[in-house]
Amino acid sequence: MRNVIMLALLIACAYCAPGHAAATRVSGPGFDGVILDMPSTRKDVKIWVPGYDQINEMERALPDYVKRYIKVHKIVLRKPISKYKRHYLGVSENGKRMIGVSYYYENLDFVTSKKWLNGVGDSSSGGDDYLGAVYDVDQKAYVLFEIYPDKKQ
Repeated sequence: MRNVIMLALLIACAYCAPGHAAATRVSGPGFDGVILDMPSTRKDVKIWVPGYDQINEMERALPDYVKRYIKVHKIVLRKPISKYKRHYLGVSENGKRMIGVSYYYENLDFVTSKKWLNGVGDSSSGGDDYLGAVYDVDQKAYVLFEIYPDKKQ
């Protein structure tokens, strides 16, 4: 699967407007998010709805993956990953199932106002207030992790 397509879907997830996505709340140890079900505008990309077990499996693997990622890439993530709310979007291309995740730091206005629960995203500041990841469901592995560029630079 092309990471460019997945990153585009993560961004679409972040900018999903009310009425364009159904959002189902899901939470567990160290995570709180919503699973989005929204239409795809691409014929070769299908949207599917991940289940709790898939989300939980993915979330259990996240802390170790993030630790390895930031060490390899020599970056600093100043906020604990458990302090981010999540939007999950299941995407399938050519039979390969992925879960795209957009992460929003818990102190952002649109998170504290609870707008994030409706699938509405906001990325007004950038930087490590907003993260993105792609998880390959069949390989049970992350294939992409991204800290969105800081728009204040």
